[in-house]
Amino acid sequence: MSQDGTMEPRSVAFRKKREESWNELEHMVERARRRGLKALDERELYLLPVRYREAISSLSVARNTALDRALIQYLEALCAKAYIVIYGSRRPTRRFFRSIFVAVPQAIRSLFREFWMSVALFLLGVFVAWTLVNSDPEWFHSFMPAAMSQGRDPWASTETLKKTLYSETKKEKQNGRLSVFASYLFTHNARVGIFCFALGIALGIPTALLLFYNGLILGAFIALFASRGLLIPVLGWLLPHGVPEITAILLSGAAGLTIAKAMMFPDGMTRTTALKVAGQRAAMVMVGAVLLFLIAAFFEGYFRQLVTEDNVRLSVAAANLLVMSSWFLFAGRNVSDEEMSELKL
Repeated sequence: MSQDGTMEPRSVAFRKKREESWNELEHMVERARRRGLKALDERELYLLPVRYREAISSLSVARNTALDRALIQYLEALCAKAYIVIYGSRRPTRRFFRSIFVAVPQAIRSLFREFWMSVALFLLGVFVAWTLVNSDPEWFHSFMPAAMSQGRDPWASTETLKKTLYSETKKEKQNGRLSVFASYLFTHNARVGIFCFALGIALGIPTALLLFYNGLILGAFIALFASRGLLIPVLGWLLPHGVPEITAILLSGAAGLTIAKAMMFPDGMTRTTALKVAGQRAAMVMVGAVLLFLIAAFFEGYFRQLVTEDNVRLSVAAANLLVMSSWFLFAGRNVSDEEMSELKL
């Protein structure tokens, strides 16, 4: 009943009794949606689920007592927004993607020395295999597994080797296996990268050997085609997927080496603390490596089979290198330390 003695509608009385709680919930929800849960203080974080349960109870009562439709719609919208903030906030999703494009390059730059050590080990393998295969083609099978060569060996004719760089398109399209092939390549290459990272715990020795061995494979492969005058075609065939793929392997190696470094040289910290710090950086770098493996699988499983012009292949490879280098070198440079701490996955 109102102050003048007239009977108030049930919905008005219902709203007056609970409106303060709804307004408080709405205010907290709107701030959390704009700036995340960090915008709420300790008291509000405690009250948020309490007010949400009260709003759910009010909505249930409103539906069961057939209060006016506008009130029910208001409560439904309020409860839905509160549910998203409490149980399914979009903030973590945005933070995850921002972590990939901002925090990952910063983590990669922090492993500058380890990355170039990985590059040196890999290139040493390339150089050794290139030199040995050029001096004696019999060395080819010492480095290249038969499952990977697939008939590309020193006993194949130059014409046969050349065909393998261009003629896979029809075969793969006819068999309808491009997507399966891409999936397999991603799984295989990601496994190599994960091994490079995980084996860093063994003082980095297996990681170094894996990097060197992958360099041997690449060096032997390129040396074979270069010896037949097919250096440019094989680089066009290899580099569009090789740029992200090899970089991902090198990043995985750098992540493994930084774990090894933390174990051997904790830098004044306890070994456990040093491993924790190194592990956080290495894990962020591995996120970038996995993303590059995905990109490489696309180019290796689809692009390489569908595009057969050397100039186009090499142009795409150069574009990949430019975009990737720009991402690593410049992304996240203007982000503060406080913001970076919030972007950790």
